[in-house]
Amino acid sequence: MHSLQPTGVLQLEIPPENFLDPRMIKRALKVKKGKDHNGNKKIMVNRINSLYGLNLKYGKNKTKKYNDDDEADAIALLTAWWMLKGTADE
Repeated sequence: MHSLQPTGVLQLEIPPENFLDPRMIKRALKVKKGKDHNGNKKIMVNRINSLYGLNLKYGKNKTKKYNDDDEADAIALLTAWWMLKGTADE
């Protein structure tokens, strides 16, 4: 089971009921597995662009200043959360 150990940059605890496994996110968004890490990033960026009409970009050898993969991951997480767990109003 998931622990309540502080994680990440902000050192915040993530309660188990709030945790979404990355595989669940990919499954919810119908994202196929890429050939490697860079392939996975590119596929997720393309999926988020497709869902929301965005122009996020990802280049294999580009810097973080150029790439929008973190933004795509954040949008994917929230989208999957809504799909799997619903909103507070439900």
